Amino acid sequence: MHLTTIDPPRYRDDDGTLVAVLPAEIDLVNAAALRSELCARLADGPPALVLDLSGTRFCDSTGAEALARVHARAARAGIAVHLVLPAGGPARTVCGLLGLTSAMPCFEDLAAARAALS
Repeated sequence: MHLTTIDPPRYRDDDGTLVAVLPAEIDLVNAAALRSELCARLADGPPALVLDLSGTRFCDSTGAEALARVHARAARAGIAVHLVLPAGGPARTVCGLLGLTSAMPCFEDLAAARAALS
């Protein structure tokens, strides 16, 4: 039996942009808590949020739905959201299949995501 380790995201402020480095696995076990935590961070009113999935090796549909809901909440607040999804990575595949790569700007690395916000 496989159980997800519940690692919280790591956050940092990058010149006003909130960067959230997401856990290695996002699934039914931690997706709701992740969504709640990210939405709570949006209440602080950052001008932009970068969700860094470069280290995420597994993301199921509940994880993708959580990211979509965070994006919707951010959009209502006027906060830009960019995804970091390395080419060929498992998170990019799932997010692409579920339409997230069409709904949000996606970049292969953090530097490109940050540059697009400038």
